[in-house]
Amino acid sequence: MGTSSVYVGTLSVSSEEFKFSFLERLILRVVHPRFMVFYIIGGLWIVFGLWRHDWLMAASALVVSRALGYISVRHADLSKIADTTLGKIALLHLNPVNLTLQTAGVFLALFGIWQHQVFQILSGLSLLFLGHGLGWENVHPSFKLKY
Repeated sequence: MGTSSVYVGTLSVSSEEFKFSFLERLILRVVHPRFMVFYIIGGLWIVFGLWRHDWLMAASALVVSRALGYISVRHADLSKIADTTLGKIALLHLNPVNLTLQTAGVFLALFGIWQHQVFQILSGLSLLFLGHGLGWENVHPSFKLKY
């Protein structure tokens, strides 16, 4: 099975990437193992910067880690990533309920880190993980619970 390409100036982009929306392409790149390494390392430095009330460190860690992560997977085959279980789980997280819970959880946890409030950090992380726990039966039939 061949893949056609679209040429834009000197840039060649696979036509299969155009079937994904911007958010789908973004999240499929994030779940690539190379990107995850940069994502986790950057997250640790972001937390450290916020804990010390150092916005510059936190913002720098965010920008540098995401840029390096993106550069490391810019040529990844998103169709193949989407066919993996992890790719399906990632796409599931684009459900508005999942996305809302996760985003609210991240902001609450980051604000708790800034304020050094353990209850806020735990509440934010709880919301974040609750957002990850919804809809797994849509990923694979083996995740469906029988009552």
